[in-house]
Amino acid sequence: ETPSESEPEEAAKSKALIHREALKPRKKLPPLLLPLSALPTPRLDWLGTSFGLTPALHNFWQQKVGMTLLYLRQTANELTGEHSAIMIRALPRRSGWDDAWLPAFGVDARRRIGRLLGCAFRHMDVSLAVNLMGDVTGGFGAWMKNGGDKEDEIDDVGNNEVNMDKHALREVKKRSGTQST
Repeated sequence: ETPSESEPEEAAKSKALIHREALKPRKKLPPLLLPLSALPTPRLDWLGTSFGLTPALHNFWQQKVGMTLLYLRQTANELTGEHSAIMIRALPRRSGWDDAWLPAFGVDARRRIGRLLGCAFRHMDVSLAVNLMGDVTGGFGAWMKNGGDKEDEIDDVGNNEVNMDKHALREVKKRSGTQST
């Protein structure tokens, strides 16, 4: 007998067993829901969020909550026009594992976004692009306010852990209307 010939017989036996099964209430089942106080606390190393990127949401998650942008989708959502963003915040170290990877991934994300400002993110609002590049004390914001025409100023933008290439900086400056001819 081949396996294909025995399949109908096995299905018939299985069906017969189901029809003869006696259903009765079971006792001592574990509860479906438990109070949180009854569960052990899970070990968490980081928290994350994903959302459609807007200036207000980016400001909230980065400045108020302290999260780091790790990913920004290059294509915008068809309905909202927003780019999907993923941000993470490392929690205080309790595990002994090295969590120094997060700032490096954040710097890499900003570098990748900076390089895509002239193409995939060319329609992004200039203020949002500047915010994504890490416009904190000094850095890119200071370069823009001081005119940013000199090559050495472009090279000095590397502070604040932002290392955008010259093309991306010029692109943002051109789009913001401060490009000198």
